[in-house]
Amino acid sequence: MKVTLNIILTRLDGTQNEINFAPQKDFLRGDSLIYEPHSLVILVVAHYRSTSHRWQYDSFESRTQINADLAKTLAIETAIAQPKILKRTISAYGKLTTHPESIREIRSPFEGTIKSVKVSLG
Repeated sequence: MKVTLNIILTRLDGTQNEINFAPQKDFLRGDSLIYEPHSLVILVVAHYRSTSHRWQYDSFESRTQINADLAKTLAIETAIAQPKILKRTISAYGKLTTHPESIREIRSPFEGTIKSVKVSLG
């Protein structure tokens, strides 16, 4: 079965991300991750045999509309977010420990001292 599938995500600022899919076992797998925010226009383009299919829809995650009069009455204001360095320090008291499920006991089948253990994530 020869299928091609592409998805184009258009974000609110006009930025587009294209995801191409390739067969993997008995399914199609995309070649990229979808990052937040997920409020976007989604265009799906699929080709199967000699037929093309296109779907487009909006994902309205985290979008809201507030009537201007209501916003004024409730003193709701908006502004464009800007980067800023935060310089606040707080004191916290407690004890840092390793989670019990993260501790592993290592034993050697031979007598001796283990001087190092090479580990990797996972």
